[in-house]
Amino acid sequence: ITHRIFKRCLDLLTCEQSTRIIFNSLEGNYALCLMANLIQLGFMEMEGLVENTTNFMSVMIRLLENCHKYVQNKKSNLTHWHPVLGWFSQKTDQSLHESMSYVVRQLQLLWSDKMIRLMFGTLLEYTENSP
Repeated sequence: ITHRIFKRCLDLLTCEQSTRIIFNSLEGNYALCLMANLIQLGFMEMEGLVENTTNFMSVMIRLLENCHKYVQNKKSNLTHWHPVLGWFSQKTDQSLHESMSYVVRQLQLLWSDKMIRLMFGTLLEYTENSP
């Protein structure tokens, strides 16, 4: 029994007012963690992901945009190396640094066969049926 937690999370994150409050309070590292957790939840509740693919993709894009605010093009005395995002304008605290291997594994679920087929199903179908 999943209690449809994934759908409830997406419902909260697609509500404009809630989204603004949550995203404004999240720093880049935590936005990345939220993104990773949502990916894993969606993977675990595939039926909910199938039913809510558009909302899921919308939330993912907004989280990536939130993370992008902190990504820098090059090293400087104001940037720190982030294991996922590269040069980053925020320090990663020790507890987050220790959890980064889990975050990476969660993010890797996006490249699983199931997720690729779901996210790009229409495009894959089009290319398979094109001459």
